Amino acid sequence: MPEGPLITEEEEQEIRQVASDINEKAFYGKILKTKKIIKDYKGKGGLNGDANYRKLSPRSQEIAFVMDKLEQSFKTKGEAPETILDFYRIGKMLGRGAFGKVNLAMHKLVRKLVALKSLNKECLTDEAQKTKLMKEVNLLLKLRHDNVVKIYETIETKKHIIIVMELCAGGDLLNYVRKRRRLKEPFAKKIFKQIIDGLAYIHSKYIGHRDIKLDNILLDGKGQVKIADFGVSK
Repeated sequence: MPEGPLITEEEEQEIRQVASDINEKAFYGKILKTKKIIKDYKGKGGLNGDANYRKLSPRSQEIAFVMDKLEQSFKTKGEAPETILDFYRIGKMLGRGAFGKVNLAMHKLVRKLVALKSLNKECLTDEAQKTKLMKEVNLLLKLRHDNVVKIYETIETKKHIIIVMELCAGGDLLNYVRKRRRLKEPFAKKIFKQIIDGLAYIHSKYIGHRDIKLDNILLDGKGQVKIADFGVSK
């Protein structure tokens, strides 16, 4: 057996970059192919009636659907269309609460994974609940920091208010600590620093969170802290 790694760190980084470039070229190649089909499409009755569209893979058809909506909106209104739920592919349920549920979802055009928080309007009968919800949404739409959970947009249907949020695949810090019983000091220091950085940013915007606890500190897929739940903030 040869001693040391089979490839150097530089070679590994080069391989990763090549793989990334291939994926990027494949994605943009798919976009360009889809864009050409939309451009060439002259028929009526929607893209579904076009033979070239039907030949596309399901993934490319999703991309074509959103691109067509964008193009038609800019042509007719001169602005981006209002986001609809059909722009997202909805996946498994991540959790359920008193007012609704949270699902994994992916934006059909940009292929970004997000969390869809769906709130049933029938459950939001109390005016105080609605006020608390809208307050939290409006605050988070203004905040942009690596350690604060992001809200990208909101969608309203007849029965639901849907909040498109940053996906925090690592769960909350309470369950993270419970599973491990204790954290090693270097990792604990890293977590604590990120919490302080996030709070410092929040305070710089003259906002007090007022409910910092392990349940309200989420982790993304890479273990990065995301401060959440601004329902009682001021």
